[in-house]
Amino acid sequence: MTRIVLATAAAAALCFAATQAAESKKKPAPAATTMKAPAPAAEMKELTAMAGTWTVEETHEPSPWNPKGGKGKGTATMRVGPGGHSVILDYRSQSGPSANMWGHGIFTWDPAQKIYKNVWFDAFTPGVSIATGQKQGDRFVYIGEFEIGGKKIRYKDVVSDRTPASFTVTSYMIDGTSEKRMVTLKHTRVK
Repeated sequence: MTRIVLATAAAAALCFAATQAAESKKKPAPAATTMKAPAPAAEMKELTAMAGTWTVEETHEPSPWNPKGGKGKGTATMRVGPGGHSVILDYRSQSGPSANMWGHGIFTWDPAQKIYKNVWFDAFTPGVSIATGQKQGDRFVYIGEFEIGGKKIRYKDVVSDRTPASFTVTSYMIDGTSEKRMVTLKHTRVK
């Protein structure tokens, strides 16, 4: 009797093993789930070169929200974002007309649209400002729009005079027919 039970158990085990082998032949092996990240676009090279910590000299022109204008100082910290596909900016104004201003920006290259993009958030303008840009010679020129005090304002940011040790950002308000300089930010590399 013991032999019959053992023989039956062995036969059942062989049948189970044969069934499992047949089932494994029917099912394809699971696909690899690891996706390889693409390399950053060549257009990102000049943006990522701006990563670092910068002291900033601010020159504010008189404007509706800053009637006297004036000078101030700030700090910009820029770091390369995930995969090298963006540059992330943290900015804090430390003195002058915008002493309470701090903001956060992201700069990137959109390979599908073949255009630079900038997303900006700050303490003075609720919501988000999205600007698009192009290289014009050695300069980056971004055009965007934000709302302040219920009024939509178009602007142009020009990044110029770029060297490994410094660069300048000049912001202009666009009123439809002309441009008025709002602020000039001279960056000097700390590290």
